[in-house]
Amino acid sequence: MPETSLKLYSSLVLSFLSIVMPIIIILLSLFSEGIRKLAERYETEKKQMEDHLIEQMSKLKDKDISNLKNLEDSIKNIKKHKRTANKKLSLLNPRARMLYLLILVLISYISIMGYFLIDPSYFWLSASILILSVLTFALAIIDTGKLIHIIVEVKRILDDEAKSKDQKMLELLSTIAAIQGKDDKLFLKDVYISVEETNIKTDDVSISMITNQKQSLKISVQNIEDRMAKNVEAGFIFPISFVIEKGQGYTSYNYGQGQIIRYTYDYIHAKTNQLCAPLSLTALQSGEHVIKTFIKAENVRSIYRNLTIKVS
Repeated sequence: MPETSLKLYSSLVLSFLSIVMPIIIILLSLFSEGIRKLAERYETEKKQMEDHLIEQMSKLKDKDISNLKNLEDSIKNIKKHKRTANKKLSLLNPRARMLYLLILVLISYISIMGYFLIDPSYFWLSASILILSVLTFALAIIDTGKLIHIIVEVKRILDDEAKSKDQKMLELLSTIAAIQGKDDKLFLKDVYISVEETNIKTDDVSISMITNQKQSLKISVQNIEDRMAKNVEAGFIFPISFVIEKGQGYTSYNYGQGQIIRYTYDYIHAKTNQLCAPLSLTALQSGEHVIKTFIKAENVRSIYRNLTIKVS
């Protein structure tokens, strides 16, 4: 490798050490509260997966169990979610991650400096030190990417919390307006969340699912009114007996005994059926499960209705 390229590489490692790492340290310190909340979320998710796994493993002992293949797939899916939660939890110890990153970059920098000091006649030693430098720097880059992903996720959590506070303020103002007898025409009424092309207008809507079989639900939000709905939030509150696949287009939040799935839109035009990202989920327990749905907006009072999922 030409000497000029190696000098450029050593400058890159030094720049990473002196510029990139301090920026990451600052970001981690700024988002310390968000990191704590994200760690709590992953701990809850991990505990839920462990409980689901114990339950599903106990079913394997039943010799008369039907649909064994779906049960095994469900167990694999739960184990995958648990591994993901464990990996993410390991990234949420800022001191340990920064120490690990610092060690990698220092090894890389010291190795490339050592390469320039070694007699070129020791070819294999020089090559080994150079490879060590490149490998450790590559690992540092990969780990930095993971940390940046965590920072982005933490920022999303903080943004969701801020948006939730704003929404609560809007709900409070709406309630005050209603109490004071303000014109009810200010608020839209015919705005509905739809599941499997059925608008949830009452608590009587139901759909069917099969135990331990992943299913993708068609979701949409329909504005039948003549005016636009602004800052719309719609979603579901599922019990922990459902495994929800993470996906693009919606956010998920685990708490205690439930999971909140939320779709958000800045606006939905009048007479519009807003198609949402499909919701992939697996039911782990048979029976009838009542799922709470919600829809609210700047000009839509909060509406909560029940959706019954019949799992066979």
